[in-house]
Amino acid sequence: MNKIILIILVILGLGFLLGQYGNFQDYEASLNSQRAVSEYLPQLLERWQEGDRENNYKKNKFNCLMIPNGLEIDNKYFECNPLYLECFIRGQVGLEADHKIRFEGEDYSVKFKKRTPNSKINLHYLELNPKGHLLSLSVGNTEYDILLSNTCNNTFLPQRKYSYGPIKIENVSRRKKIEYEKYDWFWDNRGRNIYLDKYLVSNFQVLQWQDKIGAQFDSITYEKWHLPSTSLSLEQMNKYCEYHNKRLMQAHFMDAASFIPSDEKNINPIKIFKKPYPWTRKKELFEIEQIPKYCGKIYSKECLAKDYNPYHDDSVTWMGLFSVLGGPLEAYNNLIVPDKNLKLSSYYFSLKNSIHEIGKRAYWDGQKQRAEHVFWDSHSYSPLEELKDNVEIGFRCYTEVY
Repeated sequence: MNKIILIILVILGLGFLLGQYGNFQDYEASLNSQRAVSEYLPQLLERWQEGDRENNYKKNKFNCLMIPNGLEIDNKYFECNPLYLECFIRGQVGLEADHKIRFEGEDYSVKFKKRTPNSKINLHYLELNPKGHLLSLSVGNTEYDILLSNTCNNTFLPQRKYSYGPIKIENVSRRKKIEYEKYDWFWDNRGRNIYLDKYLVSNFQVLQWQDKIGAQFDSITYEKWHLPSTSLSLEQMNKYCEYHNKRLMQAHFMDAASFIPSDEKNINPIKIFKKPYPWTRKKELFEIEQIPKYCGKIYSKECLAKDYNPYHDDSVTWMGLFSVLGGPLEAYNNLIVPDKNLKLSSYYFSLKNSIHEIGKRAYWDGQKQRAEHVFWDSHSYSPLEELKDNVEIGFRCYTEVY
């Protein structure tokens, strides 16, 4: 009886396959193409995560309009970058455009589908999604939809005790000093899984988001797509982060990721000693006559003659954040001291200015990116130099996984 049932099931199964594929040859071809794709997907994921591993950009082998040659960028820029993968699919990164899979002695052609043919920014194969980017490909008659997550841009905030605020407050009365001491606020994130964006949000990322939601946007040349976005209001920054299931960076998270712990193994120190710079435990003194060598660390006013590279390794903090000093002004949310929501260290001030230290902030009303919308308390520090006219304010996001 059991043998009869088994035979019937096999016949029914074969009948279903024949009905779906027409004959066994079609079924076998479909099965082989699926196996071929399973071999190809890890290679595609590796390409997405590693980007230009051949270093072809530095060899001037790119022919991609959206990534012009001669930009001041490191290879990290190409990791998990939809611009790079778009150019890779088109065969514009110094590699073959004919995408094939070699499986069991046979070649299978991989064809990519344009998901956004009407894109105003000329990105057609990768579609923005709150969780990453969607990519569609086909092998034979079978189509596959793939979600590529941007795992390269996030860094985990270790669970430990931290301190918020600058290392010191200068030129204040005793009353003011007592008032500011409460800003040296201790907190910990034990039991919380917090991931911070390594880089400032770029012009391209904002353009792609605006294109996706149908918002109007300013025309930005391809030569500036890799640079930090500095055109949004505080409300728009929050909306950008929310679309990606994130939130605008918190000021105390930035301090945690920037101040080097005195003892990384001690996650609950009684005292926390803070130094002004994110790359050393020493109180480094700058040699003004050697300013060019510091431009990778702090892109200050003196560095403006040199192209800004927001992916420079010299600027990285102990846990992987880039450009925490220098570059554009940077906006945060600040739950502890709401009127300190703007990093002042930037290319608006010379290197000798004392504001080029972790935790020194001003207040931005979040409306327009103009100097008259930025305020600081002269009791805490005197920038010596003034902001004028239009100012550039960047931002980054974070996410918490529950």
